[in-house]
Amino acid sequence: MKPIKIKRRQIIFASLILSFGAAVGIKYWFSYGEDKLANKDVLTSGNLGEAVYVNSSNVDQNSAISGIDVSKSEEIDTFFKETRLSRKDARDKLVEIASKDNDSDHLKEITKTIQQENNIENIVKIKVKSIVDCIAIIGKDGCNLIVHSKIKLPKEDIIKIKDAIKGQTNMNNNEIKIVEKN
Repeated sequence: MKPIKIKRRQIIFASLILSFGAAVGIKYWFSYGEDKLANKDVLTSGNLGEAVYVNSSNVDQNSAISGIDVSKSEEIDTFFKETRLSRKDARDKLVEIASKDNDSDHLKEITKTIQQENNIENIVKIKVKSIVDCIAIIGKDGCNLIVHSKIKLPKEDIIKIKDAIKGQTNMNNNEIKIVEKN
């Protein structure tokens, strides 16, 4: 019986698939626990990448008395969670298609994009203290960053954000769009 020869390319491809699967699993574990996915009808309806806006009339009695609108904060939190889930589902489908076609170059590109988006989100949250949450979406036309901040972003913070995106993607200012979600 001849020994099986494993090529370097096969080892790299297998390790990329395993590391990508582990990253997706860890992200799912920390971001989308079972308790957060209880209402799957809302999360699975619609088109891939479509933003879902939630209008909630449920306002906590204590906040209504104090004048703080909790529903707005919950609406924004829901928006970010649903957008992340939608982005994850779209990426999973792309990975599935690329895996079926044995397109390792496309898998590498998807993995690189996911890593860049995660890095951008983490770096922006660290560099800009006023940002509560953000989502980076990298496409062929550039990078869109949706941010939720405590205040309107000053020019200094926008420069920090663009520097973080440029550092991860090598894009120019024309390819970077920052959208404030308040």
